[in-house]
Amino acid sequence: MRAIHVDRRQQKGKHDLKHEMLRETGAVLVSHSLDVGDYAQAPRCAVDTKRDIYELAACITTQHERFAKECKRAQEQGTTLVILTENDQGVSSVSDFAAWVETDTDFEIRCELSKGHVKKRLIGSTLAKACETMHRKYGTYFAFCTPNETANKIIEILEWGENAGND
Repeated sequence: MRAIHVDRRQQKGKHDLKHEMLRETGAVLVSHSLDVGDYAQAPRCAVDTKRDIYELAACITTQHERFAKECKRAQEQGTTLVILTENDQGVSSVSDFAAWVETDTDFEIRCELSKGHVKKRLIGSTLAKACETMHRKYGTYFAFCTPNETANKIIEILEWGENAGND
């Protein structure tokens, strides 16, 4: 049985399916405030989940200062931070992300929801370059999966992080 630390500041009800799937794998979820990420096996690895490509894009662009501070804090603590982005758009790697194109419909919806604040279409290649820069600068990794794969991917990443550096 493995303990997975879960950030208690997650939005209530938004992660229930993920948490149930994690419990089904035999994991025990321990809720408390995490310095970085949403899920962790202290102290080596933390996973910060993003609900979709647009949440990741916001972290990279409009929320960059806060996001960079989180990445730097993880680096300073010796924690490997993995940003896991859920999507149903076929993006499963940073190189896929570089080829991703925001659809006209999605762009129009973002424009409407922002009440005129959104002026430019998101460009996957630009966002992927930012991910690569953050990896070089802070050691932050970026991973992608479908929503149905998230629980298993979290466990895979945490186990990888737990074994990182062990020969």
